[in-house]
Amino acid sequence: MNSQLSKFGNYSLMLYFFFFLTYCSCSSPTKEVSTQPNLEIPRQHYSHGNLQKAIEGYSRALEKYPDEPIVLETYSQVLEEIKQSADNAFQSEDFALAEQRYSLLLRNFPRFQTFERMLSFDPKYLGHRIKECLIARSQAQIQHTINAGEYVNTIEVYKSVIKAYPEDISLRKNLIEEVKELHRRGEKALEEEEYAAAGKLYAFLLNENQWLINLDMPLPFSSESLGEGLKQCRIQLTRKGLELYRKEKLKEAISVWKSILEFDPENAEIRKAIGNAEEQLKKIKK
Repeated sequence: MNSQLSKFGNYSLMLYFFFFLTYCSCSSPTKEVSTQPNLEIPRQHYSHGNLQKAIEGYSRALEKYPDEPIVLETYSQVLEEIKQSADNAFQSEDFALAEQRYSLLLRNFPRFQTFERMLSFDPKYLGHRIKECLIARSQAQIQHTINAGEYVNTIEVYKSVIKAYPEDISLRKNLIEEVKELHRRGEKALEEEEYAAAGKLYAFLLNENQWLINLDMPLPFSSESLGEGLKQCRIQLTRKGLELYRKEKLKEAISVWKSILEFDPENAEIRKAIGNAEEQLKKIKK
């Protein structure tokens, strides 16, 4: 009998706990899930200058909350601020920064297509600005290379820009103007008997002549005229070096002959003359 009562008591106790837990779970308040968009993370990215992550964050928020006006309003405002910062950089001639910001917007423009009519810019505007930035940066770089006598870099810069915008006739015209200036410098150097400088210019233009011809723009020289200019420089410098050599000014003669190799590196005769002069110098030092 006592055993049965004990079992009954245990069973009653179990039922009591079951109903207690059920009551508690039913009576406890359900935690509400927030349906408000959280724009704090993309806002932080934007304030820290991480514009790509900011755009990605606002895009995700807009996908999740397409009917929340605050999301679209904040997103479009941020994009306009990025565009304005690019415009300000462009006006200040900070073309590198401007190009970076315009390119960022153009690259991400597919994300804005659902509300692009709200924006003050479109892909055409961005592409035009990027082109202007690239050309402006190139012009500054080209002027620097010309002033430094780095003619190879000058043409390489133009090549890259013309490759990006092959349909732009103005780029070709600008290039030809620079080429004319280089040719004019070569002619002037020849007149002033600066044969080493003239030779380097003529050799450079001759090396690039075929590429320039393919641009289908009028040139102030031909491959024949450039070759004749090189020949004159070579003859004059060879003669000058020989005169110095005969006067036993070996170092000066070697220096003059080496200047020929700067525009005529395959000249075996000059290399031989330099070798002979250097051997004589060694003997003198001994």
